[in-house]
Amino acid sequence: MSFLNSLKDGYDSLWKSYIRPPRDEYKIEDLGPPKFYYQNRRYFRKDFTVKNSKGHTMVCSLFRPVLQVRETLPCLIYLHGNSSSRVEALSCLDVAVPNNCLLCCFDAIGTGKSEGEYVNLGLSLIHI
Repeated sequence: MSFLNSLKDGYDSLWKSYIRPPRDEYKIEDLGPPKFYYQNRRYFRKDFTVKNSKGHTMVCSLFRPVLQVRETLPCLIYLHGNSSSRVEALSCLDVAVPNNCLLCCFDAIGTGKSEGEYVNLGLSLIHI
């Protein structure tokens, strides 16, 4: 009987570590200043929130160049890993800036500063 209990406990730990990994804890300052220069170009970061169909708030950031003339630019959307956050997307500025792209990133439900107890890795975006 103790073997079966050990097996059940191991299984419970395994699935719980997947849907409730440790949250990536960070300060908003870790995303950098709201206005900054990157590769000799002026950028700003706009933070915003989105609610999913279950009422959970997801926090997001959009990095975009400051433009003299309004123009439509492509947008790179970064999806972070299981126990990470939108801070992970900062490394993508090296790709977005030279390609004249916006960079949008968010904390999936249950991660970083977004609401929710369990991680769904963006599944809730289907029902926004």
